[in-house]
Amino acid sequence: MFSSDTRHQVVRQVLIYQGNVNTSLVRIGGIFREALREGCPAILVAHNHPNSDPTPSPEDVAVTKGVV
Repeated sequence: MFSSDTRHQVVRQVLIYQGNVNTSLVRIGGIFREALREGCPAILVAHNHPNSDPTPSPEDVAVTKGVV
């Protein structure tokens, strides 16, 4: 996750979760905790697919819906 200021300049990069090749357990509250502590007006959330297949898994879709 990247926290930004009011000019949308990145002020901090935070690794929230690091999974393995098969899974990553993500809690939605954990994504927002650091940004709320810092009082950031915006965040950017990203993740990668270690197997190079960009097709979203059902878990990817669920986490995205939870974040939105």
